[in-house]
Amino acid sequence: MNYYGKDYALIFTIVVFLSYLITGRITAYKKDNVRVWIYLFYVFLFIAIVVDLQRNPSIVGFLLMVRQYFHLLIFFILPDIPLPLFYRLGRSLFKLTIFQTILFMSQMVTGVRLLTMGGLSESYEPGFLWYRPTNLPYFIYIFLFITLLLPKEKLKYKNQLLILFVLAILLTLTRTLILGLFITVFVAMLAGLLKAGKKVIPVFVFIALCALPIIGARVMSSFSDLGGGFSSNFEKPDDNNLTFTWRMALTAERAAYVSNDTKSRIFGIGFIHEKDFGGQPFIVGHLNEEGEPVQLDQGDIAWPNLFLRLGFVGTFFYVMLAISLGIYYYKNREDTYAAAAFLFLIYATIITFASGMFSFADFFVIPYFIYYFIRKRKTWEKITV
Repeated sequence: MNYYGKDYALIFTIVVFLSYLITGRITAYKKDNVRVWIYLFYVFLFIAIVVDLQRNPSIVGFLLMVRQYFHLLIFFILPDIPLPLFYRLGRSLFKLTIFQTILFMSQMVTGVRLLTMGGLSESYEPGFLWYRPTNLPYFIYIFLFITLLLPKEKLKYKNQLLILFVLAILLTLTRTLILGLFITVFVAMLAGLLKAGKKVIPVFVFIALCALPIIGARVMSSFSDLGGGFSSNFEKPDDNNLTFTWRMALTAERAAYVSNDTKSRIFGIGFIHEKDFGGQPFIVGHLNEEGEPVQLDQGDIAWPNLFLRLGFVGTFFYVMLAISLGIYYYKNREDTYAAAAFLFLIYATIITFASGMFSFADFFVIPYFIYYFIRKRKTWEKITV
């Protein structure tokens, strides 16, 4: 999903929320731990916005950075969506993701960017030219886990779709994404979530073996990278080689900066735009067009973004919100979609050191959607029994 798509979705969300607020259509559900942590985070966010309005040098920059958090208003809209519409939306997004994944794979052969965002670079592993894209479809992770867990009777072409989704992730050659996928499947096995999906494990292993000539060296290099990360003193991280050492140095530098004063520890630096951020206090970061490290939001790691934007206190509320959702999904793991959402959160947590996805507020749109979908399914079952 590109920025323009997100902006249109954001405008729609705000308009619908305001109309619901004015007409009193916001549904009040009985509180559970998820809703408690959601309300706590929203209260913190409101205070943080008020505090930041007093110190932000640019109202335009402030609005550009704070807008992503207005996606969270969807939490108050979803309860009013009827269950059949949830199913229709889910099916439509699933079909769209399949089409986007096919386009994603086509980029590897053509070298033509067919999806927005991400990069597209030449690769010669294992000895021939192909193009390595990183602009994975927005919903591929959640639909991968739904495909993995749904029984074959409920999903036509299950194995073929699983091959498509898994290969797309493997061929990004992003080590954390690949290792995270295997770890998440292992967690699913330990948690007993693959009751309906045990037969696809050989398919999963077959895919990995077929891709091994391309991904093998890349994955094995992760172990030396991890060893270097834990033994390094981070004195001279290489901004051109985004290793685990580089990511650890980036996180440590931002955490140390936020620790300088009490307000930053609580609220972070707030919602200041990169162009309004004075000076160059950080030496580690993606290199911009001028060859200087990007100071604020990083696309390849989540924790520095959270520490900077929300401080340690805000990050705590943010993480507890995710944990409360994970607990809710695990408690309802007999529901295939809840189990898939649980694996999605596990995977999202693992790849926080390889992707900024978790740190961007629209990340919670998918968990919110499934949270209310499960609640409505449970309510429907009680009515129809």
